[in-house]
Amino acid sequence: MAKIKDQKMFHVYLVIFFILSFLIGYVGKKILKPKITMGFDDSKVVVVNSNVDFKEIEEKLKKEFEERKKQAQNQAAPAQPANQQGGSCGN
Repeated sequence: MAKIKDQKMFHVYLVIFFILSFLIGYVGKKILKPKITMGFDDSKVVVVNSNVDFKEIEEKLKKEFEERKKQAQNQAAPAQPANQQGGSCGN
């Protein structure tokens, strides 16, 4: 008898769980729908013009990178002696 009562309560709790899950999902979707756009409504998204020019930033970064690269190469170049003579060892 207790087992049957526990099974009935389990089914009641399961039904309540599904009803609450549905309601939470429905309310959440209604609240968030104006704030989240994805998929089907993508064509309705308003394009915002940006004041940021990414090409300009890219060119600036490339120039800065090249300057730093040249500086690093100049600093890393070994100092060569003033009177360097070519020749083979042992002569």
